[in-house]
Amino acid sequence: METETDNSINFLDISIQNERNKLSINIYRKPTATDVIIPKDSCHPPKHKHATIRYLLNVMNSYSLNEDNKKAKYNVIEQILTSNGCETSIVKQFNKPAHKENANNNKGSWAKFTYFRRETKFITKLFKETQIRISYKANNTTKKRLALKP
Repeated sequence: METETDNSINFLDISIQNERNKLSINIYRKPTATDVIIPKDSCHPPKHKHATIRYLLNVMNSYSLNEDNKKAKYNVIEQILTSNGCETSIVKQFNKPAHKENANNNKGSWAKFTYFRRETKFITKLFKETQIRISYKANNTTKKRLALKP
């Protein structure tokens, strides 16, 4: 979807503005959905919670934002984390360049575990030195939350 105003063009998630014959790129987020992420106290695997942070940082780092826009987006990410009970220091951990895994690694097979807090993580660490890769799923679905209890 594309909309156009006087000096700017808005796409789905970016806004391009012409300021004194210089293009300025910015990221657009709906104000109603800005703070919506998995809260810290939710019973979801940490990898699911961290995926949102990685996504927000990847979007911020994917576009050629000027320093002011980049700093503003970084502050928005920290504000989202604060609103959901998370520590803002985690942003620095995920905002580092990712190192690629060795392409020669054998992919192995996958095992799926329902996540029940830290106990699940303890059990799945036993598979770390094997060819079995671990995937987590959450058990607290909306359907289960809304179901009537007898």
